[in-house]
Amino acid sequence: MTVQSRASETAEPLMRWQAVASIIRKDKHLLAPYALAGAIWMFAMSALFHTYTDFSALMASLGISGLGLDSYLFAVFGIGPPVALTLFVILLAQTNVASDTRHDWLIRPITPLELVASKMVTIFCVIVAPMIAGNVIYMMVNAAPLEEAFAFFLLILTCGVLVLVLAWLVSTPFRAVLAVLGVFVLLTVAILLAEVIKRAVGFALGAPDLTPFPNLDGSWIVELVAGIGLYAVSGITLWLLLARRKRVAASWLFVGYFAAQMFLRNLLFSPL
Repeated sequence: MTVQSRASETAEPLMRWQAVASIIRKDKHLLAPYALAGAIWMFAMSALFHTYTDFSALMASLGISGLGLDSYLFAVFGIGPPVALTLFVILLAQTNVASDTRHDWLIRPITPLELVASKMVTIFCVIVAPMIAGNVIYMMVNAAPLEEAFAFFLLILTCGVLVLVLAWLVSTPFRAVLAVLGVFVLLTVAILLAEVIKRAVGFALGAPDLTPFPNLDGSWIVELVAGIGLYAVSGITLWLLLARRKRVAASWLFVGYFAAQMFLRNLLFSPL
């Protein structure tokens, strides 16, 4: 047997599912109540109502629609799951802190790819799968096309990935919450800056709207390019953070990309 063949037999696989399963079991042990509550909430919301009309009909069937609380309860149920599941993803990331040089996953035989895969599987099982199952039930009850059950699949998964990466860039859950809020503010500023620039230039030139490509606003081409860029930047960010241990560079890349993308999309495609 040659040295090369012996080395190929002993080479480690790119990803070991046993290691992925061990991380998932640890996260389940730490976050089981939150995961179960989030999955049930997401399933119930997706199966029972999608619009305010659905919610009002549900309240009427329960005999409590006459209390004048429909709009408030709908707001609570509508805002609650995104906030709760965002906090869950933050806690999920913080069970294996990426910015802590002393954390146990760094000295265990776990690769960055296995770590990321375990978190993605958990996000899919707790958030995405219950949403799809609930949507299927809703579509069947309301005689709607079943393909609409997967309408928000990619959006929900993408939001989970973004929060996961952002939470990994900091060292504590509290800082992760502040980071999410900070990115939201930064993206809002980028949108407003693009609008201010277009309005100022339009006012100077006497034109109401100088958006270069308004016909491409929301088009599949723009969304496809933005989605590919988003996942590419997220992958590079995780590589810099988990494999190269360059947290500052990863943070600048990740946050800067989203600010630049939001600015350019509103400057070039979103009409005033």
